[in-house]
Amino acid sequence: MKLLSVATLNTFTITLHPRSLFFRFKALSHFFNHSDLQVLYLQEVFTYAHLYLLKSQLIKFQFYCFEPSLIGPKGGLVIFSRFPIYKKEYQIFDTTFAPRGKASLEKILKKGILVACTKSKIYFVNTHLSAIIDGDYSRNGKYTRVLESQIMQLHKVISNYSRNICIIAGDFNLAKDSLWYQVLLNRDNLQDVFKDEDSVTMHPEFLSSKQRAHWIDYVLVNTPENWIGGIADRKLLFKNKVVLTKRQKDFISDHLGLQVSLSI
Repeated sequence: MKLLSVATLNTFTITLHPRSLFFRFKALSHFFNHSDLQVLYLQEVFTYAHLYLLKSQLIKFQFYCFEPSLIGPKGGLVIFSRFPIYKKEYQIFDTTFAPRGKASLEKILKKGILVACTKSKIYFVNTHLSAIIDGDYSRNGKYTRVLESQIMQLHKVISNYSRNICIIAGDFNLAKDSLWYQVLLNRDNLQDVFKDEDSVTMHPEFLSSKQRAHWIDYVLVNTPENWIGGIADRKLLFKNKVVLTKRQKDFISDHLGLQVSLSI
């Protein structure tokens, strides 16, 4: 059996100064270029300038896919790879249940689901679900109807590739201790690689005093019934600040990264 190593990271581009972003991208690219990683899922790569910075520095990842829009990758989603991958589809999330204002933002960002695959039919699904801005994850919460709709849409996409190995990863914006985590995993053969982890994937330093950090990033694996592989390794990335310049040490992102190695 062979090992396949994938990682996911929200690059946190929205509020960063361009100079800071350059050094953060440089640091994360150096880390991944010198790692055993093979496939990298990135979120919040919203502009072609962001994409160019990453392409120019992720020199070991010559293959990539995204859905183009006027200003950059749709939904800010990009998948980089050391081996050839091919874009299969991109689905924009339905905004029917999004509150006013939130719906407009979702339409501008065109958040959705990006699917890529290899010639051997291993599927990579990158996604970034809507944030629960007020922290209310209850069934009657203001923002949870749109979250539920996006989970259902994601399930439909996964079902299209259920006969093959499908690795779903990204920023899901749903807390592991919420009811929506159980809704997310309510599919046969779908497993959360970090299911027993009880820490967080957001650095609390980036949150207000009224906000609480949660585990909101995931790597899920959907496997065919006859799959004999398994999880070989898993780890959290970028837990600590790194040296960006001689005078600056900071976090790579407001999110931690997740890396998983699978036996396939």
